[in-house]
Amino acid sequence: MNWKKLMNIYRRMGVDWRDRRLIGNLYVGQKVRVEIEGEFSQPGSIGRGVRRVPTLLVNLYIEELIREALKDTDEGAR
Repeated sequence: MNWKKLMNIYRRMGVDWRDRRLIGNLYVGQKVRVEIEGEFSQPGSIGRGVRRVPTLLVNLYIEELIREALKDTDEGAR
């Protein structure tokens, strides 16, 4: 998911910057530390993988992708 694009979608929808910042802090730039035999690793970025994202966030993102794909056509989705 392109988080920058999602934040722009929220901005256009009128979502307050404080709420956008909260969502960004929850899902963007996450770090992880792994515990092995009682010792923790150095923090590392989560680059890939499946994160649990609320359905509403995904639906808004997909809706915007569909709008972009259909904006220059007279046809609807098939």
